[in-house]
Amino acid sequence: MILTHTISLCIPILVSLLGCGSQSQRESAARDPAYQFDFANPAAEIELPGRLTEISGLTLIDDSLVAAVQDEKGELFIINFLTGDVVDEFKFAKRGDFEGIELVDDTMYVLRSDGDIFVIADWRAEDRDAVRIETPLSPKNDAEGLGYQPAQHRLLVAAKEFPGDGLSRVRSIFGFDLRTNTLDPEPAYTISLDTIGVRLGIPGESLRKLLSSIVNLEAFKPSALAVHPLTGDIFVISSVLKVIAVVAPNGSLTDLLPVEVDGLRQPEGLAFLPSGDLLVSTEGQGGKGRIFRFNKTRIPE
Repeated sequence: MILTHTISLCIPILVSLLGCGSQSQRESAARDPAYQFDFANPAAEIELPGRLTEISGLTLIDDSLVAAVQDEKGELFIINFLTGDVVDEFKFAKRGDFEGIELVDDTMYVLRSDGDIFVIADWRAEDRDAVRIETPLSPKNDAEGLGYQPAQHRLLVAAKEFPGDGLSRVRSIFGFDLRTNTLDPEPAYTISLDTIGVRLGIPGESLRKLLSSIVNLEAFKPSALAVHPLTGDIFVISSVLKVIAVVAPNGSLTDLLPVEVDGLRQPEGLAFLPSGDLLVSTEGQGGKGRIFRFNKTRIPE
């Protein structure tokens, strides 16, 4: 098991003891993050009904409701995140590996792992048929994260696996233009695994190999994505490493935030409240799915 305490505490200590990396790199790894959440102590932890054991995406509707999808089922659930109650649900497609959901105005967008996007226009209407849009992605990309970037009026799609032709040691985020309903086959953003290593205080390839049994950087596999409503930064969580990479709109990796709360078995959904507080949903893995709320304690000015 990979422990987030190992990531957040042990790596900078090991780097210091081994004397590897520059002073500036060590200071960068140990600095206070621009964003601060009390990830060890959630403001709320809500258990979900048993049929949402494999909750696999999250998007905010209003100050008490979120929408979610259930992995392997073409059903959409409306959940009161204050109580955990399912207040509405409906089928929009046949069975499939659905991994992300995002609400833009009155339209719900649902991401399947092969990269196809299902569009449910006016999701509150009685007629809730979905239109499937094919994209250049494929099952080998294993698309899992979906978020809305208002400044570009596009969806962002995070690939858990294959980043694209000619790319290695990166994770890719693709842009889906809502004006044309097309996905650009070239990534809008890439997250360098080596840069993640530097952020963890592992600046050299030899040191990364030495510490690979503790932290395998290849295990940074995006499982959910959300755009911060106040700053426009892109939050990407890894269900394996249980860290959030924060990517600025210009593409730079600005923060790496370990999520240390007990019970976060497999985080699969992210959604922000307008205040900047963060909701994280997790699959139950044999138990009940949950939604955690983490209140912000600081954001960049």
